[in-house]
Amino acid sequence: MKWNVRIGLILVMLLCMTGCGHEKKVVEGTYKGNVGEELADDKKDEEEVPEEEEKVILPTPLSGLYKDMVVEKLDYVPLPEDKKVAYITFDDGPCKSTPELLETLKKLNVKATFFVTAQYGSDEEIVEWLKQIKAAGHEIGVHSYSHRYNEIYASMKNYLKDYKKMDDLIVKATGEHARLFRFPGGSNTGYNASIREEIIKEMTSRGMVYYDWNAYNGDCDGFSKSEMIEKAVKESSYRNKSIVLMHNIPKKEQVIETLPSIVKPLGEKGYVFEALDGTVEPIQFVKSAESVPVEEESTQGNGIEQNTAE
Repeated sequence: MKWNVRIGLILVMLLCMTGCGHEKKVVEGTYKGNVGEELADDKKDEEEVPEEEEKVILPTPLSGLYKDMVVEKLDYVPLPEDKKVAYITFDDGPCKSTPELLETLKKLNVKATFFVTAQYGSDEEIVEWLKQIKAAGHEIGVHSYSHRYNEIYASMKNYLKDYKKMDDLIVKATGEHARLFRFPGGSNTGYNASIREEIIKEMTSRGMVYYDWNAYNGDCDGFSKSEMIEKAVKESSYRNKSIVLMHNIPKKEQVIETLPSIVKPLGEKGYVFEALDGTVEPIQFVKSAESVPVEEESTQGNGIEQNTAE
């Protein structure tokens, strides 16, 4: 009897041990380690999940309009102290003389920047000329679509609407939104005084950067060819970084004709010719509505040709 009881107790103990052993195997099979290690692995997995980067427009009163019109803001790259650069820029084009201008720039081995409008051709013609500018390796920025100051600067919505029309043509021609822009009349024109600060905040929040100028060839002020050459070379030579204003418009063939005589002496003075690309720190007459113009000498005779009739 006693032996039967002992044997029964031994069998019960063996069954209990077998059951615990099975449960332990299930636990080990589930966690494959201790709880601390498992939590650490989960946290590591969460940290390694990359987040998709999105272009974000900083909140402005009109940031809900044209949400696609955003570019990545680039950092400015300082110009080496011993480097001389002339950034030749052409406003108001393109037009029928643009192909000839591009050919002249190619012969001179000069890269330039075009701040464009749609004044001098159909949208289809403008797009074709823009394609040629891009293919030649030059940079393109928005000047305006209509170049009609009274309309463009009537309100912030008007400005954006006009800007968007020009940017759409640039996108159609290049596949990219314009990163650069130039105010019609310059950033300190009296036409934009009531909305100047709004424009600056709105456009910079979208990643765009605006460029004024600190040298000018006088092509819209009735200068002769020799006077244009002298003025452009003299004003460009004042500093190591010159942003030169010229125009690419009909009946201004002298701009193309005088280019070689402007580029050659500047090259002899050690200047190289590059295009603006958003990494060049801009010349800006006005940085906000409250600030005073900078580079005051370059606001004298700034070559503004008001378009109210075309």
